[in-house]
Amino acid sequence: MRIQPVSNFLFEKNRAKLARQLPARSAVILCAQDRMPKNGDQYFPYRQDSNFFYLTGLSVPNIIVILCPDHPDYRLREVIFIEKTSEHDRTWVGEKPSPDEVHEISGIENIRWIEEFDDVLSQIMMHVSSVFVTLQHRNSSHYTLNTAGYRLYRRLIEQYPLYHYQDAGPLLTRLRLIKEKEEINQIEQAINITKKAFYEVVNVLEAGIHEYEIEAAITAEFVRNGVIHHAFDPIIASGRNACILHYTRNSSVCNDNELVLIDFGAEYNNYCADITRTLPVNGRFSPRQLQVYTAVLEIMEHAMQITRKGKSILNIQQEIVPFIEERLIDLELLTEEEIREREGTEMPAYKKYFMHGISHFLGLDVHDVGGKDEILQPGMVITCEPGIYIPEENMGVRIENDLLITEHGVVNLSESIPVDPQAIEELFSR
Repeated sequence: MRIQPVSNFLFEKNRAKLARQLPARSAVILCAQDRMPKNGDQYFPYRQDSNFFYLTGLSVPNIIVILCPDHPDYRLREVIFIEKTSEHDRTWVGEKPSPDEVHEISGIENIRWIEEFDDVLSQIMMHVSSVFVTLQHRNSSHYTLNTAGYRLYRRLIEQYPLYHYQDAGPLLTRLRLIKEKEEINQIEQAINITKKAFYEVVNVLEAGIHEYEIEAAITAEFVRNGVIHHAFDPIIASGRNACILHYTRNSSVCNDNELVLIDFGAEYNNYCADITRTLPVNGRFSPRQLQVYTAVLEIMEHAMQITRKGKSILNIQQEIVPFIEERLIDLELLTEEEIREREGTEMPAYKKYFMHGISHFLGLDVHDVGGKDEILQPGMVITCEPGIYIPEENMGVRIENDLLITEHGVVNLSESIPVDPQAIEELFSR
């Protein structure tokens, strides 16, 4: 087995939490993510819809789940519909999950074949008045893809037009924001594997290496540890490439005396790590590189100190701005006059060198559910990722850690991945 699966107790808890949020006489009907066609008869690697995984733990397509917590027939309170394995499937792709396997993964007892969906649905719909489905992307480009969620929604309103349909997304967002201990464990596992890949990067990094060779070292270590997916396309950005925030071409040569910014993360049981480290290609920071790196590290440390429950990411961003401005003045990138002139505008002066946010939520998605104005509570997991980007000096520095909000501040889940510049240089001298 590539990765030890999560106990189905987590998904039972998740469904129970959702059930407590539902009004009486309502059902939740969700379907698995489609496989995405690639070329010919090929598909992109499959990744389950995060909300569907949150409730079921299942990572296969063509499955529907119905939850109707107060149905008088207890057998219809949780039902999963799965596909049978055809002879063609057995020959070409292998067995689909059996009812016993689906039960073991999800904890749901009533497993039915997908052909039975309409009959069971009619029994459930006689009891309910409200139906929660996937609607959060109904006005976005997602629906130009004719997704499984949209097709299911259209099918339901055509068959049962008089019901009140609501979006399950906001309810699931509220639940997914607070991580259960099992979820935090999955994130920690993802971070630990990312840490192993970090040390592989240190082992291969030298002047003349291509960015894609570093990516290959990361991918190889992920695969050795059973990881199926990167949490996102890794950013391996040397020199001036680091000033492109979402640079993923990873095609340049890492030159002597440059820095290389590495933003990457493993995905473990669909839970994500998101780590950034900036390393000197030759193993030693130049005086100017060290000056900029230290400024970013100081911003990181200050941001972690002011991050606590009761604040929002937006609050933290606003509080950290004066500290960022001081560091940019120290680096002689901005003057006090330039800062005053742009103060209160949509584009304050500091954004010339630090143009992105300080943080985002982390979980089943690398940019997980939750807005910038969400009040932080214990059990939430966020990133902390300050950066300074100086195109005119062919240099960009970002450092990113993953933080667990607690009653008394934060726990740095990625603390074991070095950020101290002296410690980083010592890694290269071994």
